[in-house]
Amino acid sequence: MIVYIMGYLLSIGIAYSSNLVKDYKIRKIIFLLSSVLFIIVSAIRYDVGTDYNARYVPDYYSVVNGEKIGNLEPLFYGLIKVCTFFSSEPYLLFAITSIFIYLLFFKSIEDNSKCWMLSITIFFIAGFFFQSMNLVRQFIAMGIIMYAHKFLLDKSKGKKMFFILCIIVATLIHTISLIYLILLFLKKRKIHILLLGAVMIIVTVFGDQIVKYGFDIFRSSNIANIQKYAGYFRQRGEITWSLLISEGLIYVFMYVFNRKENSNDKKNLYTNIQALGLLSVVMSARIELFSRLSGLFFVFQIISIPYFMQDDYDIYIKFKNRKISLKKIGLGLIIVIYLVRIIYSVVFNGVYDVLPYQTIFSIL
Repeated sequence: MIVYIMGYLLSIGIAYSSNLVKDYKIRKIIFLLSSVLFIIVSAIRYDVGTDYNARYVPDYYSVVNGEKIGNLEPLFYGLIKVCTFFSSEPYLLFAITSIFIYLLFFKSIEDNSKCWMLSITIFFIAGFFFQSMNLVRQFIAMGIIMYAHKFLLDKSKGKKMFFILCIIVATLIHTISLIYLILLFLKKRKIHILLLGAVMIIVTVFGDQIVKYGFDIFRSSNIANIQKYAGYFRQRGEITWSLLISEGLIYVFMYVFNRKENSNDKKNLYTNIQALGLLSVVMSARIELFSRLSGLFFVFQIISIPYFMQDDYDIYIKFKNRKISLKKIGLGLIIVIYLVRIIYSVVFNGVYDVLPYQTIFSIL
C-alpha cells in the first residue's frame, strides 16, 4: 500500500499548491498535474487488478493474432487495434487507458467539485482508484459521463443533446453505460424516501419475475455484447450489508441537506443518483448485475459530497454550550466508513487484486 499512499499524498500536495497560485488558468493546469501520480502508478502496473490478466491481456493478444472478440465494444476494440500497430505487448494499452481515466476524472473534479482535495481523497479512500485498475472499460465510460454531466445541468440550447452524445460514446466503450440515460429525468425533484422504500419492497416480492423478464430480453438480442448480460440476470447475488448501511448513510446525508427551500437541480440530481445506487445494492440480492450498476451511481460521490459540504445550509446541535455542525459530523462518519471499508476489503481481503503492487519493469 505504500506506493498507493505516496501517490495519493503527492497528488494532494500538488492539488494544494494550486491554491497558492492567483492566476486561475495556471491553477487549473497545476491541479490537472496532480492526476499524474495516479496515471503513473496505474500505467506501469503489471498484473494488478482482477481483470488485468483475466480479460485485457488475453483480449489484446487475440487482437494481435487477428481474432474477433464478439463481446468487446467497438471503440475499445478500436483502441486495442491502434495499440497493436505500435506494440504486440499490452503495456501500451494500460498506459493509454490510465491517461484517459484519470484525466477525465480530474477534469470533472476541476470543473464540478467545490473542494478539489476532498474529491481526490474520496476518489482514493472510497476505493474508486483501486476499482479503476480492474474495471478499465467501465471507468473510461464513467469518466466520460462524470465530465459530461455538467452539460445536463446547463440550460443552454443543445447541451442536453451533447450529454446524450457522450452517453452514446461511453456505451460504445462499455455497454452498461446506456443506463445513464436515466439521469435525464433525475434533476427536477428528489426521489421521496418512501417511494424508494416501496420500490425495494416490490423488488423483494417480485424478484424472480424481474429476473426472468430481464433474462428473456437480453437473451433475445443477437448482439454478443448484450447477450452476455443474460447470464448476469441468471446469477443470484447477495446483499452486502456493510455497503447497504454505509451507502444508506450517505443517502440520508444528502437527503437531509437537500431541503426544499435551498434545493436546486444539481442537489436533486446528486441525491437521486445516490438513491439509485442504494436501490441497486438492494436489488443485487436478487440479480448480480445490479452490484455493478451500483458503482455507476456511487462514483458521483467524488463530486457530490464536496458539493453538499460547501453549501451554506447546515444543522447545528448544542453540546456543552457549543454549536456543532451536523454536516461536519456526517462527513467525519462517511470518511471513517470509507477508511474501514477500504482497509478491510483491499488490505485484508485482497479485493480488486491490487496487492502486492508490481510494475512492468520487474518483468522486463
